[in-house]
Formats: sequence, structure tokens, C-alpha cells
Amino acid sequence: MNCVYRPIRAFVEILCLVIMLAFSTGSFCLSAQTPQSNAKYTYYEVKEKDTVYSIARKYGLKEQDIYRLNPGTEMGIRIGQSLKIPQPTPALPNTIGHNAPPHMGTHTVASGETLFAIARKYNISPAVLKQYNPDIDPDVLKPGMEIRIALPDGTPLSQVSSNIMVTSEQMERLKIALLLPMDAEKGTPERYVRFYEGFLMGVYNAKRKGISVELDVYCTPNEASFQKVIHSGSLSNRDLIIGGQSNSQVELLARYASDRGMVYVSPFISVSMPKRGYSSNTFKLNPTQSDLFPYISAAFRSKFSNYSPVIVSTASHNHNHFIHHLKTTFTESHIPFAEVALESISAQAIEVASKKKNVVLIPDDSSPEVLRVLLDKLDNSPSKNRTITLFGYPQWQSYNKAMLTQLGKYNGTIYSSFFFYEEDAPTQNFVNNYYGWFSKEIDSTYPKFSLLGYDASRYFIGALAHYGGAFTNMPAQVPSDGLQTDFIFRKAQGEEAYSNVNLFFISFSNDGKAKRTKVVY
Repeated sequence: MNCVYRPIRAFVEILCLVIMLAFSTGSFCLSAQTPQSNAKYTYYEVKEKDTVYSIARKYGLKEQDIYRLNPGTEMGIRIGQSLKIPQPTPALPNTIGHNAPPHMGTHTVASGETLFAIARKYNISPAVLKQYNPDIDPDVLKPGMEIRIALPDGTPLSQVSSNIMVTSEQMERLKIALLLPMDAEKGTPERYVRFYEGFLMGVYNAKRKGISVELDVYCTPNEASFQKVIHSGSLSNRDLIIGGQSNSQVELLARYASDRGMVYVSPFISVSMPKRGYSSNTFKLNPTQSDLFPYISAAFRSKFSNYSPVIVSTASHNHNHFIHHLKTTFTESHIPFAEVALESISAQAIEVASKKKNVVLIPDDSSPEVLRVLLDKLDNSPSKNRTITLFGYPQWQSYNKAMLTQLGKYNGTIYSSFFFYEEDAPTQNFVNNYYGWFSKEIDSTYPKFSLLGYDASRYFIGALAHYGGAFTNMPAQVPSDGLQTDFIFRKAQGEEAYSNVNLFFISFSNDGKAKRTKVVY
């Protein structure tokens, strides 16, 4: 990894030292006893060129299966180390009839199954099935393996075009440029440091899987330094450029990458990019909220079909555009709705406004002050004749535990492109590794920029490594398993660039915990 400016170079040298220390100290944790297999797992001795990824593939496992039984392997393994390998669970007899089973995103391989048989079972072309499972060796299918049978947005592969993405040449080394406004003297905004740290962890993850990455990081704390990098020619011959913290910078990088056939990612801000010579090689990680409105409205209508919508109006109306779109959807779909001022909210007012027993309240303001007032009013005036819930905004997930617990009393739901799911084992592994690398907890912002950097690194490096630049023609077909967001890229109306339109509905329970549900388009 090359780093262009001394402050970052020094940091990377320290980071490499931390990793080396982690590897060396890990050897002292090995047991001196001869390992014995049991009914739940066997042992494997690490050989030269082995990685956790290659070992997992060998046994038809996920990397997390090995991490779970072998604490510390998240930071690396060494030749001669003994790893616990879980025994595959015996496959249940196939009692399904001749009708094709419902698509649930993945298929678990049963004993004796072949890729061809699975393709025929789901009415999918074998070539398409291979294309969307690049990490699977079709000649070495093991019971328990998971095969993707749907796109990240839920579309079954049987409905996907037979046009296959083909990489004309293998990318022996991915060349990536990362432009960040880091300033050693004046200090760097925390979100950029966090993004950089997460991105580094993603690069390390890719290298462990055998993907060669050359990363150059450019410090661009002001417009002069940014222009200097652009005009120096340093960004030429890149496979991927990431950066830009102003509208003008994003537009310039998009045009620069488009003219040279490179992939460009705007991670921090969303800029409307009409069709003015930009190519499909531009990706926006943070979507313009209005791009999501059609998807949110459709998902809302499905989830709350048995509810009476009640808009809670405030003086600020800081989500007026969203509320307007929602009202339009209600009107076009012939869904009756009502509107009640925040100061007038009471059990009686809700009962008068709603025609159904179930009521969903949608405030037009996302601030904690408005949410607190609304929840207190509901607590102080409980309804005996209505079941009340709330629907709100991504910002709510960053509020304190007490408020989320209060929201959970009403099974409140929010929409969001990003959500940090604490109960997820891979997320916990990331949190632990992040602390091990940088000696600090992950950020508490929305979104979490450390996770955004990590997810972006894994997605785009994986896409380029497996498909080359051809993936930009069909980005929806690239598997995505982000920790904070699943990247689903589509073009907004009138735009050439891709926006991340991934969407979750997050519901809170009365203990303040959240359940994340992926919205399938």
C-alpha cells in the first residue's frame, strides 16, 4: 500500500506494526496439547498460502464459522496453526414436491446436489447461477453451502437477463486512489478519519483473500491541494477513485473518471448528476433522500395496509417534501388519511381522525424534541380503542436508549439506507477488530463512517476483482453483504450516475432493541 503524504504514511507504518504484533502474540495462545477431533468439529493444520477464505471454501463453510471456533483468527493465521473446523450438519431429506420452492435469496446445498440440479430446480440458467456465485467452485459443492438464487434486491435469478458479465482480462492488481481532506496541522473531521480506517480494514480483508491492492491516499484539505492532485496526473491509470467533499469536487472527479473509463465513488455527499456526459461509472453511496421516496412509499403502503395513516404536523415541517410525496401516494392509492397538529394529539383526537382500529402516526419533523413531545402525549393519553404505532426517520436511530425504549412501547418503525445491527456476529467481529487496530470504539454517528468505509471497500474491490470494469453495466447483479448497508445501485430518473437505494425498515421493541428488515423491491 502506497501513501502519498507523510502523516498518513506514518500512520500506516504504525498500523502495520500493530498487525505484526497481533500475529506474533497470537502464537502464544496456541495450546500445547495435541488436538483431538470430536463429533462437532475436526482440526485442520494451516499450510503455506492458506487463508481463512480458502479454508472456508475447501470445507464449504463461511469465514465466520472458522472465526467463531478460533478466536483471534480474524487478525490472521500462521503456517502450522491448528484450526477447529465445524462438522457439516447432515442434510434433511428432501420432502419438497416437483413445484419450484419459493425464492428466499439463497439455497442450502443438500448432500449429492450439483450446481446443474440446483439451477434446474429454480429454473435458472447454469451460466447465470455460476456468474452470481463467483466464490463457489461448481465441482466442489459441499452440504451446507449457500448458493445465491436471487439478486441483492430480491429479484430471483430466473428473472434475470441471460446476458453475462464477462471480464476480458484478469486484474492482477487493483489500483485505488482515495482523496480525503486530512490535515495534520489543523486537524481532520472525524468522519473522514473513520472512513479511512474502515477502508483500510476492508483492503486488509481483500488481501487476505488473495486480492492484490495498490492504495494511494491523497490529503486534500483544501481546494488548492485537490486541484494539484487532479492536474498532476497522479490519478491516471486507476481502476477506482474515491473521494470528493463538495459538489464541485464530486462533479470534477465524476467527469475525470468518465473520460478515462475509471470507476468513481462519491462516499460522503449526494450530488444530482443529470445526463451531461457522465458515464455509468459513477456511484453515490449516500443517496439523495428524494431518490428513496418512491421506494419508501411503496414499502410503507405494503407494511401498513391495515392501518389508518395520521400525519402529525408541526411548525417546522422539516420533512415536508417526504410528507408531500406520502400524501400523493395515499391519494393516488385511494387510502384515506388525516392530519392532526402535534399540540392537539390525544387519544380522543386520534380516534376521531382514524377509521380503523390500527393507527400509524407520521410526524413531519424528525427532531428529538418533537419525538419526545409526541411520545409523552401518547403516554399521558393512552388510547383504549386504537392500536397506535409510529413511523419515522433515519435520525431516530441515533437517539438515546431511553427514547428508543419509549418508541418501542408503540412498536415504532423507521426507514433508513444504513443501520448498525449490534446483534449480528459479523458486526461484532468488526467492532472487536476495529478496537484491536485503532484502540478506540467505533463511531456513534449516523451513518457510522468506519462501517461505510469498510462496506465500500469490500463491495467495490470485490466487484472489480471478480468482474472487472464490466460490473458497472449491471451493478445490481453484484452480491452485497454489507454490515451497515447492502448496496443496491439504480439510476434516479433523469440521472446517469448510480445511487445506492438500499432500504431497511427498522422496528423497535419495548426494551429498546431493534429488528432490521430488508425492503425487497
